[in-house]
Amino acid sequence: MNHILRKVTIGAAIIATIGTIVAIISYFSGLNNITPDVVTSVPMYQLSSYDPALTEWCPYQVHENPIIVIGDTHGNYNNFLRVGAHAGFLENEYTCEWAPRMSDLDVVMVGDYLDRGEDGVALMGCIQHLRETTPESVRFTTLYGNHEIMALLDGAFDTRYPERVAYQVSLMPQILTELQTGNLKAAYSIGHRLFTHAGLTRPFLDSIGFQNITSETTDLTSLVNYLNDESARLFSGPLKAVRKHPFYRAGASRGGPKDAIPGFLWADWNRDTIDTSLYQIVGHSRSDKIRSSGNSLCIDTGITDAEQPQYLHIDVFDGLHYKVVL
Repeated sequence: MNHILRKVTIGAAIIATIGTIVAIISYFSGLNNITPDVVTSVPMYQLSSYDPALTEWCPYQVHENPIIVIGDTHGNYNNFLRVGAHAGFLENEYTCEWAPRMSDLDVVMVGDYLDRGEDGVALMGCIQHLRETTPESVRFTTLYGNHEIMALLDGAFDTRYPERVAYQVSLMPQILTELQTGNLKAAYSIGHRLFTHAGLTRPFLDSIGFQNITSETTDLTSLVNYLNDESARLFSGPLKAVRKHPFYRAGASRGGPKDAIPGFLWADWNRDTIDTSLYQIVGHSRSDKIRSSGNSLCIDTGITDAEQPQYLHIDVFDGLHYKVVL
């Protein structure tokens, strides 16, 4: 009898071992040959639209807390809730409430809250509510994009969806107030990382007196403060002055004069000389996946109509890694 029991025990152990090996092979084969250190830092997620070049992105280890970056939302309230719940900073995908017991975290939205989607009013209301109820452990930053400024200055809405224009007009007083108070910011930085809507070109940096900003610059506070302070000042005065300001000038790639230097709302990822030697994270130029160039990332992946909207999660784990999450 003991002999039989030993055989049964050994057989069960062999079966369990085989099952474990099969599970491990299955798990890693689904991760598209991601390098082991990145796999270790993202065990919870299946990555998609993965670019191996990004594994070396941002070598400086100056920020120890996770950063969630969300691209152009364009009025899609439901997809914003889905992203927030999946990223773990919203309680669930049905309510606009912070998740309980939030750990230290940065959440950055890069602008363009209007047009295309069906519920910009609800989205802006949600953003305002999150700002008013932000936990102490969270830094919640909302940048503004060119769609907010076009709507505010010129009443320029996405005319492909005329039935949605009326509700966006109702948002203009709120948008202006948010710009004046700095709740909608021109720029944000975390150490050496710079967040704007569309990105900064080297000619633009030179034109505003920041020639000294390079890839070695680890503190961008002076640049960010200048952009934000000047922005709030402009929107607190006559709006006609805003139209003429270099901040809001479009380059030739977006319909501006041939020799115009595009501002941080209008630089085009594909056609303008965004300074990718800097560690910039931008939206504005839509693609089906998050893209890298030099040290910079473009994260506008069309959250509006995406069945599985993407966002960027930057985390520190044995150095800095990123993950593109569906």
